[in-house]
Amino acid sequence: MKIITLRSFFLFFLFLLFLFHICSYAAADDINNILIDINNTGSFGLRPISFGEEYYIQAQGMLRFTNIATDIAIKGEGFFVLFDADCNEIKFTRNGHFAFDGQGYLVNHDGYYVLGNMSNISGNVYIIVDFTIFDQFFPEKKEPSGMRRMTFPIEQKHPFLIMRPSDITSIVKVTPEYYSCDTNVVSDNHRIISGTLESMPIPLEDLLIKSLAVADTLNDDDKNLLYMALKPLYTKIKSDVLEWENFECLFDAARLRLQGHWTGQGDKW
Repeated sequence: MKIITLRSFFLFFLFLLFLFHICSYAAADDINNILIDINNTGSFGLRPISFGEEYYIQAQGMLRFTNIATDIAIKGEGFFVLFDADCNEIKFTRNGHFAFDGQGYLVNHDGYYVLGNMSNISGNVYIIVDFTIFDQFFPEKKEPSGMRRMTFPIEQKHPFLIMRPSDITSIVKVTPEYYSCDTNVVSDNHRIISGTLESMPIPLEDLLIKSLAVADTLNDDDKNLLYMALKPLYTKIKSDVLEWENFECLFDAARLRLQGHWTGQGDKW
């Protein structure tokens, strides 16, 4: 009977150790994703990764006018489809900051080709948008202000292949800019706007709350990383009176949880 009791105790101890490691890894993943989202706040074309796949797919960011014809934003559902020729991979993104390469093909900043609406990725048919195709839908306007922004209603065609995952659970390789997924369908509920980029759709208040939720579980090094990420955000928001009224309590709570991780005389942060 004594042997069974000791064995049971030992198994229970192993179980607790297992839970501890699982929680540690989960906390590490949480803080890493939160830090990435904080650092990407205010950027264009990126997606928050600390709020789950559903938010990643469905969130809509604010649209900002750039006056550059090859900056393309999606309003509504769906993602641009890119072809990475070096790795022979398909990637999906909301970052429409494109440009023409030396051969006249439309590419993103990583050199991935932007696929047109005649492509069939399941059949490995990749039709790349080139200058000729692009100019049919976005003709250059010789105006003093530069390229004129052009919007297209939902029922009107455009040159891009816009797709969305048919099954969110099958999404893999999620980063702030790209995701991969084998089960995608063509999206028909969107508008395409040129001369415009989509800003990162970040729920800042929720992000701060998530930061507070994990702060007490962090070691000193991770607390310092969180502080360093929050400090420029704190400085930016405090300069806006209306914004500061909404976030002052959250930042004060963050300060209390990160005591000892800021410097500067007379400055809470």
